[in-house]
Amino acid sequence: MGEPELASLLHEHASRHSVPGAAIRVLRDGVAVTASMGVADMTTGEPVTSETRFAVGSLCKPMVATAIARVAGAGCLSLDDPVAAHVPELRGAEWAARASVHDLLANRSRLPLRAPAGSTLLSTATDLLRLAGSQLEDSSLAALRGSCQEVRIHGWLDAWCLGWARFDWDGGPVWGWDGLTSGHRAVLRLVPEQNGAAVLLTNCGTGRALYRSIFPDIMEAWFGVHVPPLRLEPTDGAAGDLSRFAGVYAWPDLLWEVTATDTSLIFERGDRTVEGLPVDERTFLVDAGDPDTPTVTFAGFDDDGRPGVLYDMIWGLTRA
Repeated sequence: MGEPELASLLHEHASRHSVPGAAIRVLRDGVAVTASMGVADMTTGEPVTSETRFAVGSLCKPMVATAIARVAGAGCLSLDDPVAAHVPELRGAEWAARASVHDLLANRSRLPLRAPAGSTLLSTATDLLRLAGSQLEDSSLAALRGSCQEVRIHGWLDAWCLGWARFDWDGGPVWGWDGLTSGHRAVLRLVPEQNGAAVLLTNCGTGRALYRSIFPDIMEAWFGVHVPPLRLEPTDGAAGDLSRFAGVYAWPDLLWEVTATDTSLIFERGDRTVEGLPVDERTFLVDAGDPDTPTVTFAGFDDDGRPGVLYDMIWGLTRA
């Protein structure tokens, strides 16, 4: 698939999901192919190019992980050091004294929720592919892709790594991360065994719908990787006894209360109440029309089948 075919594919899928502007760039064996469509600014009509800057949100995580890995490789710090040892402003914070740099990169520091990570960070498809290229070229960075926790979060990931997530797709594995900020969605995927990567940047809240639509074609055509479809069909009885999910699940500054009915779960958070229908033994459909978070996933089951964690998107709320 060359640039004309990629451009045609991007236009087709972006139009289907009403995305006003997007850029995609695919790398294989050192050769990059780029396509862009639409406008970067609805007011001025400025067209999107591979150099258009988009908000990339949590894609700052693998950027930071890459930088820290190189600093650690130079002997300037250890991943076992407490976070507070290297950030003076956090020396009074209990979590920063307890959590290591490794914990922070592995998303298990229990850092209280802040403004969205990277909410002011802008980047281009070209620069994000340079980040991907550094991962493919520098063998020492492969350690970041080692699994820290095997956890399957429906529609998101199959394992936590250091600044990255792993996706157990046929023909893979594949690594990557996603960014979600107001009005922008960003996706980066690495396929090291194929010496390749792909990045998608969009300026619309339906950007993840575009990702789910176009990436199966991209990954199959370039890398022979099959992206499984997102399952959103409820199945009565798929989760068994629903009472085992009932309880309170909390983060330091976020709380969900879950109650069970005969056929569904009721999720309450502040003034928000939603119903969840079982998709499988641990996944519940809460909004099929939400391109970002249509489901809630449970994990960390004990011997009695009671979950210890509720995943809202990728935020793990532990059972209180």
